[in-house]
Amino acid sequence: MRRTETLLEKIQSDFYQFMVDTGGLGEPTMRNYISWLRFLSSFYRIDTTLDEYGVENILRKEEEARHAKDKYARKEDISNFKSALHKFLDFLGTGYAKNVRQENLNEINDTDILTSTEKEIVIKARLVQGLFVRN
Repeated sequence: MRRTETLLEKIQSDFYQFMVDTGGLGEPTMRNYISWLRFLSSFYRIDTTLDEYGVENILRKEEEARHAKDKYARKEDISNFKSALHKFLDFLGTGYAKNVRQENLNEINDTDILTSTEKEIVIKARLVQGLFVRN
């Protein structure tokens, strides 16, 4: 059975290029940001709908769970997650992410799984959700 690629995996190269273009981060930090986001994406939704509230929710849950974990259990790890998530939010506010959103909508439109009415509903919901994320 083929594993479905997550949206984060699809936009990972765009996010990396955004970090290169905006500068200020070393190569190891950029790789770490992607690694931390991939780790978090196995538990949380990390995609174009992420907003500040979602980031705070993720950080709160990770802080609560860190004492029961073996990996990423230090206070410093939560701080690293915070930095990576905020850099990702910066990315979402740029033209890089807008292209990704359009690709996401195109994927919905091209699927054979949904009826045309379901596609319309999902696309409208995503667009409205995007309005709330930007405001």
